[in-house]
Amino acid sequence: MVHSLPQIDGRNLLGEKRRIPADLPAEHTFVIAAFMQHQQAAVDRWISALAERGVADSPLDPTFTGKNIVLEFPVLGSKWSFVQRRIDGGMAAHIKIPRVLARTWTFYTNVDNFCRTAGITTKSQVSAMALDKSGKILSIVTGEVNEERIIQLMDIPHE
Repeated sequence: MVHSLPQIDGRNLLGEKRRIPADLPAEHTFVIAAFMQHQQAAVDRWISALAERGVADSPLDPTFTGKNIVLEFPVLGSKWSFVQRRIDGGMAAHIKIPRVLARTWTFYTNVDNFCRTAGITTKSQVSAMALDKSGKILSIVTGEVNEERIIQLMDIPHE
């Protein structure tokens, strides 16, 4: 079964509105989706591993050519949307680095629906996805970054 990202609106931590899949910035966008605060270290390890392999780590990365990029998607339940400004503001105040703020897109939505549509089978670990410009998921892996999962994630068809 072919999965894709649902169409939802969010914001990056610079406060700019972002809509997926319409605003996906690259030919191939790698997304690290996280569902719990304690997963941030795993997200950071994924981003570092992909950056080491030549994937731009931010829309503000001066080497970003539009070919490939990695974004992080904290996905939170709709019930938290009334305090979105406080949660996003707290994350932004803690992070402070513009290139990280630009790559972090938060979504307050039905998490179960997001996971079902994307083909994510667990929220207890991060999921890394490779997407095309339309939001179609070309590959997906779940769990801690390792060489095998990176190879699997990056094994995407080339047009």
